[in-house]
Amino acid sequence: MRHYHLSCCILFTTALASPTFAQPQTPPTVVVSSPLQVNPVGEEWHECSIGVSQTNKFEAMVAAIAAGQGIGTTSIFVLPGGTVLGHGYLPCGDLDPGVMGEPGTGRIWVSALDRGFLPSSTCNSGIVYGWKNPGQGSIPDPQMYRIDDLGDIDIFDKPLLASGPDHAGGNDPRHFVVNKANGSWGNYCSNNLNLATTTTTPLSGSDAWNITVVEPLDTSNCDWEGTAANPVVLDSGRIVTVINDTSIEGGWKYNEGRPHVVWSDDGGATWNSQDRLNPIVIDPSENIQATTIRVADPVCDDPPSGDTPFWIDRRRCGPTIAVDRSHDPNHVYVAFYAKSGDSSSTNTDIWIAKSTDGGASWSSDPEFQMPLTDAMLGLTGPDVHPLTGADQMMPAMAIDSCGGINLMYYDNRNDPDRSDRNDWVDVFYARITGFGPTAIVDHVELLTTETFPADICDGGMNGFLGDYHHMATSADGRLLWLAYIAREEDPGLGTWGIKNCYTHRVNISCPIQIDLNNDDIANETDAVLFATGWLAQDPMADINLDWIVNTSDFVTFAEWYAIESSE
Repeated sequence: MRHYHLSCCILFTTALASPTFAQPQTPPTVVVSSPLQVNPVGEEWHECSIGVSQTNKFEAMVAAIAAGQGIGTTSIFVLPGGTVLGHGYLPCGDLDPGVMGEPGTGRIWVSALDRGFLPSSTCNSGIVYGWKNPGQGSIPDPQMYRIDDLGDIDIFDKPLLASGPDHAGGNDPRHFVVNKANGSWGNYCSNNLNLATTTTTPLSGSDAWNITVVEPLDTSNCDWEGTAANPVVLDSGRIVTVINDTSIEGGWKYNEGRPHVVWSDDGGATWNSQDRLNPIVIDPSENIQATTIRVADPVCDDPPSGDTPFWIDRRRCGPTIAVDRSHDPNHVYVAFYAKSGDSSSTNTDIWIAKSTDGGASWSSDPEFQMPLTDAMLGLTGPDVHPLTGADQMMPAMAIDSCGGINLMYYDNRNDPDRSDRNDWVDVFYARITGFGPTAIVDHVELLTTETFPADICDGGMNGFLGDYHHMATSADGRLLWLAYIAREEDPGLGTWGIKNCYTHRVNISCPIQIDLNNDDIANETDAVLFATGWLAQDPMADINLDWIVNTSDFVTFAEWYAIESSE
C-alpha cells in the first residue's frame, strides 16, 4: 500500500483548488530567474566571474573587480530573496578574478592577479588564490595564498582555475591555474603562457604548486603568445586550454584573431605544442575573421571605428570553453565572436567549434563548426542582414546534462542606430540543441531590464565592462548560474556611470522540470521532496526561480506534476 506524506496531501489539496490549476500548462524546457544584483549598492563592479558548489547547487560565489577596493566577493545561498551570506574583499589581488567550484568537496575557489595597485597590498606581484568552504559567508583572510614560484615574472593576464581528475588516477582532484606573463625564463619567448599545477592539495599554500611554461617553446616562433587562456579538465585528466590571438596595430599575430588550443595528458608536464611546435588552430580554413580591432582607444572616434563596442572586452575576441561529459572521450566546445569572410561585413556573430576527441583536433566542416546566426536567434528584418545585421559578442558558455549548449552574450539588436558612435547593448541568454546543420535554438531570453550604453567616452577606463563574464554549472548539469555586468542609469542625471554585477539561475529540464531526485521520472517521491522542502523554505522548492519560496511555487509544481507524472 502506498502512503502519501501528510504535507504532500495538504499541498495538493490546496493547489488543486487554486483557479490557476484549472488549465495546467506544459512545463517549459528552460526557466530563467529574475536578475539578482550581487554587488553592494553604490559600489561599482566590473569583470564578473561566478562558481557554484559542486555539492550544493544552491550555493554560489561571485567575484569581480570592485572600484577602489580590489577584488570584491559575494557569497549567495538561495533562500527567500536570494540571501547574501557575506560580502568581502581579497586582502591581496586587484585584477582579473576567476571563480570555480571544486568537484566533490563543495569548496568554491577564487584566483586573481595582484599587481600591487592597492595601498594595502603586500603581495606585490603574482597570483593569489583562496577558497570558501561550504556555508561560509566569505573567504577568510588566513585562507589567501600566493603562488610565489614565479620569481620576477610580471603576470599580466587573468589566472583562471580549473580542477578535475588526476591523470595518474589519484583520488584527489588536481588544480590548475593558467596565466600569461611578461618576462624570460631560459630560452623561451618573452611572453609565455604558464601553467601552475598542484602536486599536493592547494590548501597547503604556495608549496603546493609547480610552474610549467606552456608556450611558446620554440623562440623562432613567438607569434602564438595569446592571452585570455581558459582551461578545463576532462574526465580523463587531460587539460585543454583555449587561447585567443594577440592583436597588434591593425591586425593579429598568429591565427587572424581566431582562437587556438593546447592540451596536456600528463598533468601539464608536457603539451601537444611541444611535439607540434605550434598549437591547434580553430577554423583552419580561414573562412571567418575577427571583428575589426584598434589598439588605441577608439571610443571617442567620430565616425566610429571597429564593428563592436570597444569596452566590451576591447575587441579581443576572447574565447570560452566548455565540456560535454556525456561522451567518452569528452566533447569539447569553444565559442568566440567573429564575422564572415566578407571584408565589407560589420555583422559580428558567435561561432561555436566542437571537438569530439577531447580537444585533440578541430575542423571547420559544418558538422564541427557553426555560426549562431541572427535568424537562429529569432531576429527579423534588417537585424538579419548578412553584412550589417545585429552583433552578438563576448560569449560565456556551459553545457547542461541534456547536451544543450547554453550561451550568455552581449547583443546590440536594440541599438536604435548601429552606425553611430553610441553603442547600446543588452545581455541575452540562448540555448542550442543539436549542432551544425541540425542545430536549433530552442530558447532565447533577454536578461537585462533596460538597454544600456556599452561605451562611455571619458578618455579612461570608466567605460570598461570587462574582458570576460562567466556561466557555472551544477554537478548534475541541471542548474546554471550566470553572472554579467550591466549599467544602471544614474538617478536623476540621465547618465549611465553605475556598473553592477547581476546573477541569474537557469533550470534545465533533463528531461523533466520537477525531477527533484534526478531519476528522470516525476512520481510521488518528487512530490514528497517538494512538499517537505516547501514547508521548510528550502531553495529546491523555488520552482519558478523568483528567489522566493511561496504559494506560487506549489501551484506551479502541482500543475507541472499533473502533466509530467502522467507521461
